[in-house]
Amino acid sequence: MQPRVSRLAIVLFLGDFVLILASLAIASGLRASLPFGQILGPTYEPLPVLVYGAALATWLGTFLLTGVYEVEGSPASRPNLLKLVTAAAVATFVFAGVLYFTFRDVSRLQFLYFFAVGLAALVIFRVVIDLLLRWRGSSQIMGWRNVIVIGAGQLGSEVMEKVRSDPSRGYRVVGFVDESRRAKNQQTLYLGELDQLRDLIAEHQIDEVWSTLPPHAYDKLYSVIVDLDEVPVRIKVIPDYFALALVKAKIEMIDGIPLIGLREPVIGDLDRLVKRVFDFGVGLILALLLLPLMLIIAVAIRLDSRGPALFRQERAGENGKPFLMLKFRTMTAEASAPSTAAPPEAEKHKMKGDPRLTRMGSSLRRFSLDELPQLFNVLIGDMSLVGPRPEMPWLVEKYAPWQRKRFAVPQGITGWWQINGRSDKPMHENTDDDLYYVYNYSLLLDIKILLRTPLVVIRGKGAF
Repeated sequence: MQPRVSRLAIVLFLGDFVLILASLAIASGLRASLPFGQILGPTYEPLPVLVYGAALATWLGTFLLTGVYEVEGSPASRPNLLKLVTAAAVATFVFAGVLYFTFRDVSRLQFLYFFAVGLAALVIFRVVIDLLLRWRGSSQIMGWRNVIVIGAGQLGSEVMEKVRSDPSRGYRVVGFVDESRRAKNQQTLYLGELDQLRDLIAEHQIDEVWSTLPPHAYDKLYSVIVDLDEVPVRIKVIPDYFALALVKAKIEMIDGIPLIGLREPVIGDLDRLVKRVFDFGVGLILALLLLPLMLIIAVAIRLDSRGPALFRQERAGENGKPFLMLKFRTMTAEASAPSTAAPPEAEKHKMKGDPRLTRMGSSLRRFSLDELPQLFNVLIGDMSLVGPRPEMPWLVEKYAPWQRKRFAVPQGITGWWQINGRSDKPMHENTDDDLYYVYNYSLLLDIKILLRTPLVVIRGKGAF
C-alpha cells in the first residue's frame, strides 16, 4: 500500500508557506519602523522577491528534509515542537549562508526579526491547530485513519481506550473483530468475525488493521495478511511483550529485524550526562555551603549521646544495586547498629514517638537535617539530588514486580514522593508518586522538586 500524505501535513505545509512570507514582510516593516539599529535613509527599499523565494526554499526545504511534517500525535506536542524549533534553527543558518552569497545588503537586524517572528508564528499556528482538533475532533476535520482492531482481549481493550481518549493522535477506532463469545457480547464495539474483515474494511472505509492477537494465535494473523494481500489497507501488529517491560519498551531495527527492549534505561545518555553534571555541580555547591552546619551537627550528636555522628546503612540504588548511604545518627548507638534484616515486628522502619530516637535525633528528623551527609553520596555518584528514596534491602524483597520500576532511575535525596507527603506516605506501601517521577522525568522536574523541597522541610509535615 502506498503511503499517503495526511491532511494535517498538507495544512501545516500550506500554513507555513503563508506564515514564512508574512513573517518576512513583517520583519521588513519592523526594521523600518522600530528605533533600533542604524537609521535608514530615504532610499530604503523593500526586500526583492528573490529573497522571499530563498526564505521559502530554505525553510520549507529544511522542514521537509528533517521530517517536520511527519507529525505523530498532537501537532503541538513537545517532540513535534522541538523538531520544529530545531529545523527552524538549521533553516536560519542555511538562509544566512544564501544571503551572504547573494543579497548581502539585507539588514542583520531584519534577519533576526524574521527568525523571531517566523518561529513564533509557526509555533502559535500549531497550537491553534491542536486546539481546533481537540475542540472539533480530528477525524472530522483532518480525515484521520479509521482503524479496526483484531482481538478483544485485554491488550485490544487497552489499545482502543488509549486511542479513543486522545483523538489528536490521528486515529479513529471503529471497532474490533473477534471470534470469542465475550467479544460478541459487546454490541457497541463488536463488528464481526475474521472472515468478515474484507467486507468490514470496505463498509467502514478502514485505513489500518491493528492485530492484538496473542502469539499462539499468530496463525490467524498470517491468514489475515494473506487474505488482505490485494486490499489497500495497512496492517500493524501490537505485541503483548510490552506488559513485560519494566518501564519503557523501545524498538530498534537491525536489517529489518525488530528488537524490542524490555529493560531500557528511562534516562537517555545525553539526559543522564546532564543530570550527573547538574547533580555534581549543585551538590558540590550545597556541600561547601552547608559544611559548617554539618560540622556543628556532628559535634552536637556526639555531645548528646554515645556513639558516632554518622550512620551508614545499606540501601538499594539504581537497578537495585546496593550501596552505603550516609546519614547523621538520630537513634541510640544500639538501635543504629548496621543491619539488613527486617525489624522483628513492625513493617514500618519509621514511627511517631519512636523511643529509640535521641533528643538531637528528633530535631534533625523534623527538618530532615539528618539527610545532609547524603550530599557526599551524590558527589561520588551513588545517589542523585532528586529521585525515589533509596530503600532498605529487606523491604525491596517484599516488592511486587510493578514496584521495582522505581529503581529504573538514580535514587535521590528528595523527590516527588517526599514533597507530597514525606513520611505520611510509607515508601514500601505507596510508590505511585515515585513511578510518576520515573515516567515523567526531566531536568525541569528535578529543578521544580528541588525548589519545593525547602518549603516542605521548613513546614516539617510528615517528618518523624
